[in-house]
Amino acid sequence: MNYKSSKNLHWFLLIMVFIILLVLAFLSEGFYGGADNINHYFISRYSFRYPYLFLDTWGRPVFTIMSSPFSQFGFGGLKLFNVLLGCLSAFLAFLTARKIGIRQSWLAILFVIFTPMYFLMTLTGLTEIQFGFILILSVYFFFDEKYLASAIIISFLPFSRSEGIVLLPFLFIALLMKRKYYAVPFLATGFLLFSIVGYFFVHHDFFWIIMHSPYPLHHPIYTEKGPLLHFVTSSPDIFGIPLLILFLAGIGISGYLFFSAEKKHRLQIFLEIWMLELPVLLFFAVHSVLYWKALFGSMGIIRVITGVLPLAAIVSVKAFDHLEKTIFKKESFRNVFLFLVIIFLIISNFSINHYPVLISPRDQNLKNAANWVKQTPLIKQKILYTDLDVPFYLDLDPYNEKYTHVFSSEWLRGYPENTVLIWDSYFGTHESDVPLDLINKTGVYKLINIFQPIPYLNTEGEQPCELCIFKKDPSGSKFDNKAIRDSITAKNSEISTVRFITGTTFEKNIRKNDILFVSREVARSGLFSYKVPGNEEFKSSYEIDLSKIISRKDNITIRVSCFVYPLIPFKENDTRLVITLKDRGDFYHSLHLDSAATRVNQWNKISFMATFPVIKNSDRVVVYFWHRGKKEFYIDDLKIEVVYFGSGLHSVETKGSAGK
Repeated sequence: MNYKSSKNLHWFLLIMVFIILLVLAFLSEGFYGGADNINHYFISRYSFRYPYLFLDTWGRPVFTIMSSPFSQFGFGGLKLFNVLLGCLSAFLAFLTARKIGIRQSWLAILFVIFTPMYFLMTLTGLTEIQFGFILILSVYFFFDEKYLASAIIISFLPFSRSEGIVLLPFLFIALLMKRKYYAVPFLATGFLLFSIVGYFFVHHDFFWIIMHSPYPLHHPIYTEKGPLLHFVTSSPDIFGIPLLILFLAGIGISGYLFFSAEKKHRLQIFLEIWMLELPVLLFFAVHSVLYWKALFGSMGIIRVITGVLPLAAIVSVKAFDHLEKTIFKKESFRNVFLFLVIIFLIISNFSINHYPVLISPRDQNLKNAANWVKQTPLIKQKILYTDLDVPFYLDLDPYNEKYTHVFSSEWLRGYPENTVLIWDSYFGTHESDVPLDLINKTGVYKLINIFQPIPYLNTEGEQPCELCIFKKDPSGSKFDNKAIRDSITAKNSEISTVRFITGTTFEKNIRKNDILFVSREVARSGLFSYKVPGNEEFKSSYEIDLSKIISRKDNITIRVSCFVYPLIPFKENDTRLVITLKDRGDFYHSLHLDSAATRVNQWNKISFMATFPVIKNSDRVVVYFWHRGKKEFYIDDLKIEVVYFGSGLHSVETKGSAGK
């Protein structure tokens, strides 16, 4: 297939990737990058109401100005902003690649979008995509010989992200090499404009950009040093292996072309190296040193590399183009090479990151609590909170004095009656200095409800975060928060409804696959049981389409119960009861029978529950025994059920139990 003859291919690809990103953006209930998304959203959304936010240095003024119209439509609008800029950046990479003479320039669109870290970041409300847009726009104008526009645009890069300052010298030197001296002074445009605006309207300090930097040289909180090669070792997760290989190959190819080219062509090749390759390498080097020395609040977050990935994608396309025309002479070989690169590119992206992006357990718990509050009269009261993300899930203005972030327990008594306090066990204890016992000691904040995440869903190193909701009672009221807590906890864990899905006693209506293994040797009820053979590892599998049984799609708790009769201890016959979603390795739960059925030559009851936060129509719940030990035992009276809880909440953990 001759893709070069398809003049409209780049438009087709742009539309395709835009639709894919847009669908995933709105299917993704969660977002990569944590609470920074919410903070940027707040600054962007409320900047029209509080104009000083336009010049908030942490929020990045250029990002806030460009994104604020989109943020008025909610967080989804902010994600749409990043999706649009991501696609525009890919288009600019395509134009740049075409401008410097790359034949297969349309590939730049795919190479930009399907770079794993770039794809992931387009679905967020963070600043890196917008930073990359400013950078690639300036680079495109440079190669298009619009030097004045290039200088003006890149001058705003440090106001998109502060580390953009290290990239300004590249254009400065490039302009000197091209002898476009008239454009050099315009590299100060962004600094002068924001300095003047900030001086007259907000800060009254011409150097406010420097004096109000959110990242001092030695940050008081972010002091942990990391390994020097952290970003290098993380590069497969940033680029994906296919693009990483092509990018490194592109660097080598550029060096070879520079030294083998005629002298008159060397300047152009050097400018491509200078404007496309070296900024990427410098970005890696700068962030590596900052993390290594714990400078300017660096925490080793690999997403900071995203801004230079459109440049890296062009280098990768150039490498592909060179390899294609020098190694693969036949068109059929070139088409195979092209097909393999695209397939591995896409596979790499979707194997490194999973989409849609799921909401984190902490955020799901916050959302559950917020939804409950919004359905009660509490939402009309003054609201205090210890987690800064609470206003996001309550859809409240965090800059309104009616909603207050609590920094100290000393002020709690001074708030008016009926004030609501939403307390969380992490920020409340560690950063707000409001431990739970001090709230109880005030004697005026009555516990109303408790929300707990599912511990087994917490990410590595993340502790389950409990949310408690209090209301300030009229003076003179007497209550015991400890007793209230015990009552709420007991109520939340009560099972109110159990819905039977499937099961069997192995007496009648036996499945065809089970008939050969039904046995009269022992039975817990009736005459028959199921004898698990000793020659197979996976037996007694049940696949369930919940979409045909229940309507809800979130927080589904499945309970499997049965009786097992071991002939030898399960510690010598490794067997696990598994509840999972078919083809979804991220939702896999198992109960080791050695921990639940300890009596040999007797019937042991086992019960196992697992909660799935999100189930799609295409998902299938699968229940089976993983029989690694391959020694015989018996099963009887198997039941699979959906469990509902009295409070409307679900099981706070995956539980396994045993009994007679």
